[in-house]
Amino acid sequence: CKPGNNPNTYAIEAIPTPQVSPPIMASQTCPGQLWVQGLDPATIQWHEITSGTGAYDAFLSCTNCANPLVTPSANPPAYVDYVVCGTVQAPACSGIIDFCDTVRVTMFSPIQASVNPNPVIFCQGNTPPDVFVSATGGWGNLTYTWYNNNGQQVGSGQQWTPSDAGDYYVVVMDQLYPSCPADTVPFTVISYS
Repeated sequence: CKPGNNPNTYAIEAIPTPQVSPPIMASQTCPGQLWVQGLDPATIQWHEITSGTGAYDAFLSCTNCANPLVTPSANPPAYVDYVVCGTVQAPACSGIIDFCDTVRVTMFSPIQASVNPNPVIFCQGNTPPDVFVSATGGWGNLTYTWYNNNGQQVGSGQQWTPSDAGDYYVVVMDQLYPSCPADTVPFTVISYS
């Protein structure tokens, strides 16, 4: 029992706002990492809202964790919006505070390159034919770098003319390289006498 007129003690505690990852990009060969902080781990749920059916939930490594990895299929949609919901981590006396937010994942296909002709065949004394690389997928502008079998750069761009027979390769990179992998296409130049 307390006597009257005692001073009251008050404490004001700020509850930090949960944080979610910014928009990210992802492909089948370059997964993206989503994250959320400030939620009770036992209450976290991720789900996609783009298809309306939950079809793209399969791209997530987990739907009930704080840091799911997003790995799209080979031919993904242009983007998928994921909603994360959970209960805010707060002192017991604060009550239950639910939180939801949305993160957009922009998706793209992996780089797939090919060389034409392959193999490259020419007769000695004649000029070797030009070799062309074509590629699809990747993010942004692609760059093309040609190498001999010793790893020395011998050209750049989508077209290259060999000077000698041998084994070569072309590396196709996008604007996310080296965070996302390049595609490497080996080919052979054959000279007949």
